[in-house]
Amino acid sequence: TAWVGYTYFVYAPWQVPLLEAPLLDGGTNVFWLDCGPCVVLLAKAIYGVTGAFVNLYGPYLFLCFALPGVAMTALLAALGQKNLIAAIAGSVLTGATPYLLFRWGHICLNAQFVILFALLLYVRDRRGALTLGGACLWAAYLAFALLTNVYLLAMTAAIWVASLAQQNLDRRRAPWFLGAVFVATGAALAAVLALLVPLAGGAALAQTLDFGNFQMDLLSPIWPQASGIVPAPGNDVWLTPEGYAYLGAGVLLLLLLSLVPLWRAARGLARRHAALLVVLILCVLFALSNNIEWGAKPVLHIPLSDRVVAWLGMLRSSGRFFWPAGYALLTLLLVMTLRAWRPAAACAILIAVSFVQWVDVGPLRAAIVQSTMAPLAGLLDVGQVTRLATASTGMVVIPNYACAVSLADLPTAERLYDKHVNIALQLAAARRGIPIDSSYRARGNGGCTESDRDAAAPIRAGYLYAYVGASELTHRAPSGALACEKAAPLADGAAPAVLFCHERP
Repeated sequence: TAWVGYTYFVYAPWQVPLLEAPLLDGGTNVFWLDCGPCVVLLAKAIYGVTGAFVNLYGPYLFLCFALPGVAMTALLAALGQKNLIAAIAGSVLTGATPYLLFRWGHICLNAQFVILFALLLYVRDRRGALTLGGACLWAAYLAFALLTNVYLLAMTAAIWVASLAQQNLDRRRAPWFLGAVFVATGAALAAVLALLVPLAGGAALAQTLDFGNFQMDLLSPIWPQASGIVPAPGNDVWLTPEGYAYLGAGVLLLLLLSLVPLWRAARGLARRHAALLVVLILCVLFALSNNIEWGAKPVLHIPLSDRVVAWLGMLRSSGRFFWPAGYALLTLLLVMTLRAWRPAAACAILIAVSFVQWVDVGPLRAAIVQSTMAPLAGLLDVGQVTRLATASTGMVVIPNYACAVSLADLPTAERLYDKHVNIALQLAAARRGIPIDSSYRARGNGGCTESDRDAAAPIRAGYLYAYVGASELTHRAPSGALACEKAAPLADGAAPAVLFCHERP
């Protein structure tokens, strides 16, 4: 789905809003396709200057897994821990964060280094009064966070607000200065957003009624899931996967060893970082949502109006908001260990917990390796689809992606098949540079309304119509004016449930 948006966007002409892809589903803004705006904008700039179409996802994903260790090393150094064991243990434990590895496959959400560098900026601000240069640095960084993912922007902005609030609590800057910084930065971010996406109706497009369905379970941070140490059934991710927040056995062990030093330092930490503590607590509460569960069993439901749920639903996968607290906790545990224990003991502890953590995330690392060994088996005959797409001026898929997702009367396996075939057809259309009336969108999918409209509309000359799965039963059957052929059998002899039709010559 990301590659479809990437391909359509890079080949599209430059226009405002910048992230528009006119040929994809009647005009789609790839901001909603989880493509990574920073990546696709750079790829398009390279294409515009050199004419070379390059795949930047490889280098980008490499950075997503390399930069967390870099950020943690810099963060620990800023907190006074400029030593080799801090660099090694910080890099290992951060790179072995379960909820970082678990998000493999979601390109935007792999950029969790954004949170760690935001914490680094917060620590930098704690050294003295916020300068105008520091305020500009925050504004630029927030704009970068916006170009990675809206969730990461929200988490980064929360840390930024904590930094401003702490400046006010410590009386390091006047309230009018901090207020001006807040307003100016907000205006700058709104301007950047206006360059990227249409603002008219944008809030309505982003709203959903799904808030509370993808929350974090109270047990999720401490209950082993996808663990290499605790065997099944704890090995399965069953506590709301979108709210997966397991800290890892190594970090939990480090937490147990740090309970006494933490208790002694709690009051001073709360005083010096009051604003950040409040913000992190609020993030955790948002992660729990209004549907609080313990071990997948309901504990408390807080009724909310549909209007409130719709607005909160703009960040519907609220369980992800544990991440800032998780990374802040890891940073605190590392610093406390290095300060509370003798160097030799601290070194031994950090080596031991790093080893435990690395073993614990073994299944997650193995899953990533396995997924990169070979591409998934194709669902369609590439030669047939390429031939048909090359001879066509556009493509219509019935049902479209959004409708395939929503056909509740179909078995789950059939819906999943229809979705995957849909994506394969989108890829074929993207590679040929022809328009297609189907797309995956994280927000604003039209469901079956648009698909029914396409099925009922007059046949468009030169267009290829792909009837997928049960669509021949749920939509208008192809008329006699169409020439149709069934999808070619695959290598295993199975024939995909797809009927290709076009206007009869």
